Amino acid sequence: FHTKKRNASVTAVEDTCLLKIGQADFRNHVRNNPEVKTLVLESLIDTIVQKNKLERELAVKNEQIQKQKEDLEKAIRLKDRFFALIPHDLRSPLSSLSSYLNLLINSNILSKKEISDYASDLKSSLNNVNEMLDNMLNWAVSKTDEWQIDLKEFDILNSVNRCVALYQSAAEQKNIELVNRCESQKVYADELSADVAIRNLISNAIKFTPGKGKVEIFSKENEDSVSLFVKDNGVGMDDKVKESLFKMESFQYLRGTENEKGTGLGLILAREFILKNGGELYFESSPGKGSVFQLVFPKG
Repeated sequence: FHTKKRNASVTAVEDTCLLKIGQADFRNHVRNNPEVKTLVLESLIDTIVQKNKLERELAVKNEQIQKQKEDLEKAIRLKDRFFALIPHDLRSPLSSLSSYLNLLINSNILSKKEISDYASDLKSSLNNVNEMLDNMLNWAVSKTDEWQIDLKEFDILNSVNRCVALYQSAAEQKNIELVNRCESQKVYADELSADVAIRNLISNAIKFTPGKGKVEIFSKENEDSVSLFVKDNGVGMDDKVKESLFKMESFQYLRGTENEKGTGLGLILAREFILKNGGELYFESSPGKGSVFQLVFPKG
């Protein structure tokens, strides 16, 4: 059957004699002995079955390798985008910090009000940088599977109270009314990642709501879940922005109503973390009419 010469080592499972026979004699032997022909056919069928099985396994492996290649290429693109975003977002506030410090060194030419105004601007700028770096760190840790999801029962009101306290000053600085109407309700989730998701939604709402605007946080108990809403009457989003909202590679770089910088990573992080908790994230938004984001947690 195989005209190409080859060597083989075999181990017999029973007493065996090695027969050396030429092809022509072998064909005659098979032709004249039906039982030998049957054995040869069975052997060939087994060989074909094994070959087909190996080919199927190889096809599956190739698909897995192709998917791993695509995932790696996507990860590299995201990494490149991060490296492009970080210098861009850090350069401006650090430059401002240097300028403000130089002015403060020569504070004899500045009034107390000017010093206070500069310090307020500087604080806002550094808060934005801190939030951006915090989100990048959380996102990077979540991608390495080092973020341990610790599911337990806790009161969602406690998380909301912490997050509102954290952003109360930022809201007051923009003259935004930050209203907390959340009720005490038990959820079953990872408290730390829930805090990250809630913080980012509140921060985003403040960022894209103009002065004298309003940001509301309220909750609703469902049959087997608890919904937390973050509603604002800010600038809202058009269809193009909404389509790219959770896609890091195609996100539209936007600025807040007072030129606050944003990478869009906060919303991506909020969605990733809420999904890890077995929940969902929904939103509605219209240009000029604001946005409503809904976090759905499993009920405690």
